[in-house]
Amino acid sequence: MASTPTVAEFFAGIGLVRIALEDAGMKVVWANDIEACKFAMYESHFGVQQSAHYNLGDVRLTKGADLPSVDVATASFPCTDLSLAGNRAGLVGTQSGMFWEFARVVEEMGDRKPSVVMLENVTGFATSHGGKDLYEALKRLNGLGYVCDIVTIDARAFVPQSRLRMFIVGTQGRIAEDESIN
Repeated sequence: MASTPTVAEFFAGIGLVRIALEDAGMKVVWANDIEACKFAMYESHFGVQQSAHYNLGDVRLTKGADLPSVDVATASFPCTDLSLAGNRAGLVGTQSGMFWEFARVVEEMGDRKPSVVMLENVTGFATSHGGKDLYEALKRLNGLGYVCDIVTIDARAFVPQSRLRMFIVGTQGRIAEDESIN
């Protein structure tokens, strides 16, 4: 990775993931979302110069060649079809099915694929279609060469509300060799 890791932020919304990643020393160099109102808030947070890399449009029209080379790709794809409060259509739904578009773009990047991917969504992802949706998503990421782990974090550690979020982090190959922990 570069001395300052670079990031492509899919489904960027108003830039909340960007804030966290930049606090961790990373630099977002490409972002996208389809909603103009979200872009307006993103621009108000970061300024016109800092939002010049924001691709306002449908991710289905994005090609791997459209992205710069990056170290990390994040995807906070819509939870509508995975949420317990939603319609539970899962990854075949029109909203949450955007995961497949993220995977397609990463695959199209070929030998420029980021060394790390990070997905963020609701914990309903784990139970959608009896766990089949999560299994298929992990299988797809594995097929792209990513070794994945899943972490669940409750926002109540940071804000005065409980909001469980699931993170899938995948790396190209193993980070460390399998070793016994003593």
